[in-house]
Amino acid sequence: MVNKLILLDTWPFALDPKGIECLLTYRRGAIEHMLQTEASQKPRQVVSPEEMLQRFLKNNNHVSEENARLLLQRGTTKVATGLILNRDRRLALPEHSLNFISREQFVHFAKQLQACILHIKAMQGYYNVKRENDTDRDVMAFVVDTMKSVLKERYQYTEVPGSHYVHLNQPENVAGIISAFLQCKETRPHHL
Repeated sequence: MVNKLILLDTWPFALDPKGIECLLTYRRGAIEHMLQTEASQKPRQVVSPEEMLQRFLKNNNHVSEENARLLLQRGTTKVATGLILNRDRRLALPEHSLNFISREQFVHFAKQLQACILHIKAMQGYYNVKRENDTDRDVMAFVVDTMKSVLKERYQYTEVPGSHYVHLNQPENVAGIISAFLQCKETRPHHL
């Protein structure tokens, strides 16, 4: 049972912007990627805490050093000679780790949602930082329009200034919105 769902700079389902004809190609690529990664069985690289921090900051320049340290606290394991990442290497590329669906499937799945949904989009977030073409903006508009038309008053969409890590870097940008959503009295139980 889910009463309320908060989506923070993400979508409820991984949508393929190119349409249903590409889904088999994505799935084939995902399976091949997983098999190659599992077959390689390379030992995890051990690095010093400072080197790990610098690598993380280089790949995530929109995260402050303080917040990078917090993320690495939960995302690494301390070993005798340094740190290793806890990340599953099979998830290295989103296009190889997500199960993409078509627009038609998105609409069908959205109709199955029963919870009240708060959808917060960071204005300099994932779909602006990593994806800069108009196709992706069109997909975001499709997601929002579909969710609004299907879920009606159970769907709340808002954009806030900040990066994908807005909840870490500027929690004040989302805290009030999330708090108001959670405190709203409309909490009838919904079955998935």
